[in-house]
Amino acid sequence: MVGTFEVTLECVANARPLIKLSITWRKNGVLVNRGLRDFGRRLTISGPLVSDSGYYECEASLRSSSAPSVSAGAYLHVLGNLMFLLLVKMCLVQNVFIPVHHFFSFLIFKNSMESLNCVCLCVFWFLNICICVSPASFSATGIAPNITAGPSDSAVIDGMSIILHCETSGAPRPAITWQKADRVLASGSVQLPRFTLLESGSLLISPSHLSDAGSYTCMASNSRGIDEASADLVVWARTRITNPPQDQSVIKGTKAAMTCGVTHDPSVTVRHIWEKGGAAIDVKSSPRLRLDSNGTLHLSQTWSGDIGTYTCKVTSVGGNDSRNAHLRVRQLPHAPENLIATLSSSERRTINLTWAQAFDGNSPLIRYILEVSENNAPWTVLLANIDPEASSVIVGGLIPARSYQFRLCAVNDVGKGQFSRETTFQKLDVLKVQRTIQNIIFNINIKLMGMLAKHIFEQHLSRFTWSAPSPQFINGINQGYKLLAWEPGHEEDVTLVTVRPNFQDSVHVGYIAGLKKFTEYFTCVLCFTTPGDGPRSTPLRTRTHEDSECSFLRTLSISTHDDVLLRPLKRLHVGYRISWEEFNRTNTRVTHYLPNLTQEYRVTGLTALTTYTIQVAGMTSKGQGQLSSSTISSGVPPEMPGPPTNIAISNISPRSVTLQFKPGYDGKTSISCWLVEAQVIGVIGENEEWVMVHQLASEPDARSLEVQGLNPYTYYRFRMRQVNIVGTSPPSQPSRKIQTLQAPPDIAPANITLRTASETSLWLRWVPLPEWEYNGNPELVGYRVQYSRLGSKAGVLSHIIPDRQEREFTIEDLEEWTEYEVKVQAFNGIGPGPWSQPVNGRTRESGEKSAVFSFLPLLYFVKTFSNAFATLLTFELIMMAAHKNTLFLKCCTFIFIATFEFVRICEIPGVGNTFLPSHIRRLKPFTSYQFRVKATNDIGDSEYSEESEAITTLQDAPDKAPTILSVTPHTTTSVLVRWKPPPEEEINGILLGFRVRYRELRYDRLRSFTVRTVNSPSANWAETKINLNKHKRYEIRLSVYNAVGEGPTSSPQEVFVGEAVPTAPPQNAAIQSSTATQLDVTWDPPPVEAQNGDIQGYKIYYWEFQLQNETERLRTLFLPELSVKLKNLTGYTNYMISVAAFNAAGDGPRSLPTRGRTQQAAPSAPSFIHFSELTTTSVNMSWGEPKQPNGIVEGYRVVYEPCTPVDGVSKVVTVDVKGSAPLWMKIKDLADGVTYNFRIRAKTLTYGPEIEANITTGPGEGAPGPPGEPFISRYGSALTLHWSSGDPGRAPVTRYVIEARPSDEGLWDILIKDIPKEVTSYTLNLDTLREGVTYDFRVIAVNDYGYGSPSAPSPSISAQKVSPFYEEWWFLVVIALVGLIFILLLIFILIIRGQSRKYTKKTDSGGLIMNSKVFSVCSSSRSPPRPSPGSLHYSDEDVSIKYNDLVPAESSSLTEKPSEVSDSQCSDSEYELDPSRQKTHSFVNHYISDPTYYNSWRRQQKGVSRPPAYGYAQPDTVAEQESRPHPQHTLYRPPSSLGTSAQVPATGFSSFV
Repeated sequence: MVGTFEVTLECVANARPLIKLSITWRKNGVLVNRGLRDFGRRLTISGPLVSDSGYYECEASLRSSSAPSVSAGAYLHVLGNLMFLLLVKMCLVQNVFIPVHHFFSFLIFKNSMESLNCVCLCVFWFLNICICVSPASFSATGIAPNITAGPSDSAVIDGMSIILHCETSGAPRPAITWQKADRVLASGSVQLPRFTLLESGSLLISPSHLSDAGSYTCMASNSRGIDEASADLVVWARTRITNPPQDQSVIKGTKAAMTCGVTHDPSVTVRHIWEKGGAAIDVKSSPRLRLDSNGTLHLSQTWSGDIGTYTCKVTSVGGNDSRNAHLRVRQLPHAPENLIATLSSSERRTINLTWAQAFDGNSPLIRYILEVSENNAPWTVLLANIDPEASSVIVGGLIPARSYQFRLCAVNDVGKGQFSRETTFQKLDVLKVQRTIQNIIFNINIKLMGMLAKHIFEQHLSRFTWSAPSPQFINGINQGYKLLAWEPGHEEDVTLVTVRPNFQDSVHVGYIAGLKKFTEYFTCVLCFTTPGDGPRSTPLRTRTHEDSECSFLRTLSISTHDDVLLRPLKRLHVGYRISWEEFNRTNTRVTHYLPNLTQEYRVTGLTALTTYTIQVAGMTSKGQGQLSSSTISSGVPPEMPGPPTNIAISNISPRSVTLQFKPGYDGKTSISCWLVEAQVIGVIGENEEWVMVHQLASEPDARSLEVQGLNPYTYYRFRMRQVNIVGTSPPSQPSRKIQTLQAPPDIAPANITLRTASETSLWLRWVPLPEWEYNGNPELVGYRVQYSRLGSKAGVLSHIIPDRQEREFTIEDLEEWTEYEVKVQAFNGIGPGPWSQPVNGRTRESGEKSAVFSFLPLLYFVKTFSNAFATLLTFELIMMAAHKNTLFLKCCTFIFIATFEFVRICEIPGVGNTFLPSHIRRLKPFTSYQFRVKATNDIGDSEYSEESEAITTLQDAPDKAPTILSVTPHTTTSVLVRWKPPPEEEINGILLGFRVRYRELRYDRLRSFTVRTVNSPSANWAETKINLNKHKRYEIRLSVYNAVGEGPTSSPQEVFVGEAVPTAPPQNAAIQSSTATQLDVTWDPPPVEAQNGDIQGYKIYYWEFQLQNETERLRTLFLPELSVKLKNLTGYTNYMISVAAFNAAGDGPRSLPTRGRTQQAAPSAPSFIHFSELTTTSVNMSWGEPKQPNGIVEGYRVVYEPCTPVDGVSKVVTVDVKGSAPLWMKIKDLADGVTYNFRIRAKTLTYGPEIEANITTGPGEGAPGPPGEPFISRYGSALTLHWSSGDPGRAPVTRYVIEARPSDEGLWDILIKDIPKEVTSYTLNLDTLREGVTYDFRVIAVNDYGYGSPSAPSPSISAQKVSPFYEEWWFLVVIALVGLIFILLLIFILIIRGQSRKYTKKTDSGGLIMNSKVFSVCSSSRSPPRPSPGSLHYSDEDVSIKYNDLVPAESSSLTEKPSEVSDSQCSDSEYELDPSRQKTHSFVNHYISDPTYYNSWRRQQKGVSRPPAYGYAQPDTVAEQESRPHPQHTLYRPPSSLGTSAQVPATGFSSFV
C-alpha cells in the first residue's frame, strides 16, 4: 500500500564459479539499476507508489560462459490511499443519494462529479453516510489467476459426499467455475442441486450418484486471464448385502447353508467374513465348513456346537455391510429322568407318576407319551398327549391285584425321543369293600346286544357301566368298546373314548371327560372288532350337573398391622365364604358369609407378627366353589415376587404379539400387575436398553397377554416382571428374538424445502426416513413426489424415487413464473405412508438475470461481555445489495484491522433490518478461557492475534446428581447412606456439600421430604436417624449444591427401617459332590442373637477356584431353607462357595469360602487336530487337550478310515493312546491320493465327544514334483544317495526328505527330514539301519505348499557292513599257509643245527648244556601244529572280537584234533614272552594275542613216534619205544607230558575259517 516504508524483492541464484555470477533486474521488461543490494541479489523499493506496480524479473547468468541464463519473476501490486468524504442526507426508500442503476463493482457508486467512488449506508432512519474513494486508488495492475492446488483423480461410493479441491491465487480474486464436459455445475451465478461451490473454491458433491462419474474441470478467471485444471471422478456402486442370511432351524446331522448375496460394483473386489458370536470363523479349520465364492457358508453334519448367531460381514472399497442370523440345531429330545411311580394314598386304583423335565433337543416339546405294561404284557400307549409343561400325571381306572410298569418319552417337532427307564412294578391291592359311588344322577339299564349300561354324569365327567355282549354276537375277537356322547342337534360333533376290554369282570366301567357343565347329551356304547364297529346301543338323553362357581383372591394388601383388605375376582350369584385362621391352627378359624354385592372386605382383629391363612370361596345354589387361599404374616409385609418364566411368543403381527408365560413366585400375595419390557435389536446393536411397552393390571390369573404398540419389521426380545404390593420382581429371562411383520410407513419425510432452480424447474429437498421408520424391507423403501399448480386440482403429476437414501429431487419441465404445490410420501413393499404437508414454490421469471453482489464491509459495532455460559464477541457490519430496485440489509461478522482491510470469517443471516449477534456457545461454567483471532483474505491466512485476557465463566447449579452406592439399616431407627459424588466437571462451581432427602412411604398418600444437609464436601457417607420409625419403609434421595444452587436429585432408593442386617454369616457350610454337574450345599443359620430379625432367605455365591472375578455367580433362596442344589456346573472343577443370610433390612456378611469339587464327567472334545509331514503314504497327526477335561484324562482313542473304500475295502483302524503319552502319532499305512477321516476323543471315566477332520494323502496343489531317481554309492560302512532336482512347484524348494523302507515290509518311513535345499546327495552311516536288512530309498522335495511327490525308489541295498581285507577268509588262509611254510623251514634248520652241536658240550652232571643262542632260536621260532582238515568243527555262534579300531566281524570257532609233537630241544618252560612288550597292531597280533596260541604245542618224550598227521587212532609202538634203552644224555620229561597219558587237544588258530 502507498506509504509503506519499503519493499524488498530477493532473487537467490546458485552457480559456479560464484565470482562470475551476474544478476540483472527488469520491470515490465525495462532494466532496473536503482535499489540493488548484495551484488544484485536484492531489489529494494523505498516508499513505493502506485506507479511502482508491475512485473519484476531477475535474470542470472555466468559471464564468459556458454551456459544459458535463467530468470524468475513476480508481480508487485501497490494499493492507493483511501480518500474519505462524509455526506449526510435524509434516508429515503430508494434513489437516496445517487441513482441505484449507477452501482458497479464493490458496491461503489459513481457520483455526478465522476471523480469519486462512493458507498452510501443508512445508519439511522434519518441519516445517510457515504464513503467516497478516489478512483486512482484502484488503478493497480492485477495478477493472473493460478490454481495452486488443483483437483486430483478420486473415487467415491454411491450416496457418499466428496470434495474436489481447487485452491487458487490471483488479484482480483479469481472467479471459480466447475464444469463437467460442457455443462456448468457450479459458479458464482449457477448452483445445480447436489453441487455446492465452497468458499475455498472446492466443489462439494453431496450425495454422489453413479451418473456423476466423469472428468471435472476447475476454471479460475479474472481480468488478467484464465487457468484450469481437470481430474477424473470414479463413482463405485455401494456394496450391499441383498440376500442376507436368514434364521434357520435344522435337524442335527443335516446341512445348513447361510446365504450372503451381495451386489457391488464390478470393478470392486468383495471379501466375505463370517463370524459366530463375535469371533471370526476359520473355514479351513474344519472340513465341515465350506465358503462359496458367492459368500454362502455351508455347514455339514451340524451339531449342538453350531448353535449361535452368525454374522456375514462384507468388506470392500465400495463400502461395508453386515447381516446376521441365528442357527438352531434341533435333535430328538432326551429321555425323561427320575420317572417314579407311587400308589395314591387317596385313590386305590390310582398311581401317581412324577419325572424330571427332559432336555427338549433345542426344540419345544410337543407332548409326552406314556406307555404301560400290565403284568409283563407288551407295552401299549396309555396317554399319548400329556402336556409338555407337566412333570407329573395321575393314572386312574387301574385294575386291583395287578402289577403295572410305566415308561415315558418326550416328543418334539423332530420326532419321538428315547423312552425313560421303566418304573418298578406297582401292584394294586385287592379291594375288600367296593367303594360307594356318590353323586349318581341317574341309573338306567339299557340293552346293547345283551349289555347292561349305566351312565353316571358328574359335572365334566361321564361314567359308563355296561355288561359285555354275548360272545356269539361278537363275531370275532373283542378289541374294546367305544363310548360316545354328543349334544342334541350336533350329531356330527361326537366325543368318543375307547376303552380296552376287561375279560375278568362282568361289568365294565368307562369315563368320558371334558363335557360341558349343566348341558344335555345323548350317550351310547358300542363294541368293535378288527373288521369294524358294531351297532350302537340306544341313545340315552341326560344332563350334566350344575357346577358351583369359584372365586379367587384378586388383591391382597396390608393396610395396618392387624387388618387385611380382600377384593374378590367377580360378582357371583349367591355370595362369598371367607375364613381365616392362624397358620396350622384350625381351632382358631373364623368364618364369615358375605353377600354377592360385596366387593371388598377388611379383616380386623388380627394379632401382630402372626402368620395367617386366609381362604375365600364363591357360593352358588349348588354349594361352595373352589377355594382361593393366601398365607400372610400380619405386621410383616409380603415379599418381593419372583420373575415369570417360560415366555413364549405367538400371533406375531406388525404392531402386536401375544406372550404366554408361567407366573413366578408371587411373594405370598396376589399379583397386581404384569409388566412387559422390550429390547429393540438391530438399530444400534444387541445391547439396547430395555423399555416398558405394556402393563396389565388387576389380572392375577393371567397366563397370556397381548403387547400392542410395537414397530413393524423390527427385531424384539421381551422379558416380563410381576408386581405385588411389595414391589416389582427382577426381570425374567429374555425371550427368543422375533421380528414383527411389515406395515406401511407411519410418517412422512420431514423438513420439506422447495427452492427455485431455474425458469422451468424447482429443487425439492427433504430429510429421509430414519431406518427404524421403514416398517419393512429397506430395499423396497422409496419416495413419491406429487406436484401440481397451486389452486388447480387438475394436472396432478407424480414421480417415483426408488432410493431410500435420496434426499433431493429436481422437478423439471414446469411452466415459467408459476407457483406449484409439492408434497412427498414414503412407501415400502407393503404400501405408501402419509403425505407430508404441502410446500409452495415458484419458478423463475423468464429473462430475469440475477444480480452479482459484492460488498464493502464497514465496521459498525464491537462489544464484548461475559455471562455464565459464553463469552460474546460481536463484530457487526452492514452491507447493501440491489435487487429489483429494492434496498435490503444483511449482517456479517468481520474482524477489523487497523489498515482498513476487512476480512470475513463467518456469515450470519440477517432478518429484516435486525442484526443478530454472534455468540461463542457451549462453554463450560466456572472455567477460564482465552481467545485469539486470525484474519483471512484472498491471499491467505494471517498470524493469530495476541491472546486475550483470561475470562472465567460464572458458576452454575450442578448438572448431575451423586450416585447412591448403598442404603442399609444401621440400627432399628437409622440407616447408613453411602454415595459417590458427581465428576468435578459436572459440579459447575465449588462444591459446598450434600443434601439428603428422606420420607416415609405410605400406600395411601405421599409425605413430603425431610432434608438433612451435609456441609462437608469430602464426605461420602452419612447416617440418617432423625424421626425414623421402626417397621416403616423410607425413600432416600441425594443431591449436591454449590454457591449458585442445588443440582438434580438422584434416583430414589428404598429401605425398610426396623430390622438391621444380620451381623454374622451362616455357620457350618458344607459341600457334598452329587454329580459331575451338581453340588449339594448345606449350612446352619446365623446365631439367633446375630440375625436381627426374621431370616427371609439366603444368597449363595459360588465361583471356580481362583477365578472369582470371571466366574462368580449368585443363587438366591427366598425361603429360609438350609440347603441348595447348585446345578449346571463344570465337571471335575473346584468351586468356592460362600453363603450370606438376608432379612428385610438387607444382606448380612458372607461366610468363609468353602471348597468343593464336582465329580468327573466325560471330557469335551479335543481342542484341535493338526496334520503335518503329509506324504503319499504317511502323516503326522497331533491334537490338543480338551478345553474342559472334566476329570483326569486317562487316554485318547484315535480312529481313522478312508472316506471311500480302497480296492473295495474300507479298513477302520482304532488306536488307543495313553494319557501320559505325547499328543501325536505317526500314521504310515495310508494309500496315495485317498481322503481319510480321522476322529479322536478323550477319556476320563468314559469317552467324551469326538472331533474329526479329513486329510487327503499325496502332494497338494503347488507342491514340488518328484526328484530324479536316486542311485547309491557305498564306501565302507557309509552309503551315499545321489539325486537330481525336479519341478519346484509354485514356490522354491526349502528342503529335502529321505524315506526308507525294508524291502520285505513295504512301509515307507521318514529317515532324514531336514536336508538343505542346495544339497543333491546325502551320506548316512549304516549304524542307523538294521544290520543285514535290505532297504529301498526315495527322496521327496518340500516347499511352502507341503511335501511333493516322491522320487522313484532306489535299487535295493543291504545294510551288511564290509569287513577289512585282513578279516576276509581268503586272507586268513593265505597268511596261515605262508606262516606254516615258514615255521616248517625254520624247524628244519634248527633240527639240522641242533644235531651238529648236540654233543659239543657236556656238563658234570651229564646234562645237556644248551647254547643260549639255540634256546633263543627255539623259543622264538616254534610253529604251531598243522591242523587236520578232518578235525575242523564250525560253530553256529557268532563271536565278535574287536582289536583297537577294527570293526566287528563274524567268525567261526575252529577246533583242532590234538597231534603229537616231535622231539625238540625247547621245553615249555623255556618259552616265555615279555609281558611288558607293547603289542603291535597288525594282523599277526590278531592271532598271537590269543592265549591258546601258546599252548598249541606240548613236548613229548624222546623217541615217541608221531601219529599220522590226519589220523585219530593212538600209536601202537609206544610200549616198544619205552622198552628201548635210552641214551645217556637225555632230557627229563615229566610223566604228565607223555603222549600216552596227556592227550590234550592242541588249539589251532582260533579265528581260522
